[in-house]
Amino acid sequence: MFSDKLAWDYWSDNLAIGIEAIDNDHRRILDTIASLRGAVDMEDAQPVIQQTLAVLHDYVEIHFRREEAMLEAAGYEMLAVHRSIHDTFRSYAAELAAQDEPHNPMLLLSYLVNWWTGHIATDDKFYRDCALASPEALAAAQALPPLPVV
Repeated sequence: MFSDKLAWDYWSDNLAIGIEAIDNDHRRILDTIASLRGAVDMEDAQPVIQQTLAVLHDYVEIHFRREEAMLEAAGYEMLAVHRSIHDTFRSYAAELAAQDEPHNPMLLLSYLVNWWTGHIATDDKFYRDCALASPEALAAAQALPPLPVV
């Protein structure tokens, strides 16, 4: 099966931001994306893809709200830029959900893994020191409940 070749752990400690709520969100989001591996070998992958996209949409909205509230509490100077990056992904996710055409699970998996690992490893690492230095930011990160287990 081709999906066996895709079986690796998307999370690694070098993606950790060091803020428990954020790292837990990131792990849950990457685990959700990883569920698309199984869809690669399916004859009719669309139900799995649609379910994964729906869960991912909910997770991303909660996560982005958490992150943006944390960065606002920290007084992060690049919040507007970071929010615009989030908004770009929100638009992409809405476009995906609105498409009537079948999604290619391999292309979707590749895009989502690349976007999220890239975003975490670069954009999110930029705010780490600012957020970690602010007790208010850390409290804001914890204020929203954790992502639900689906």
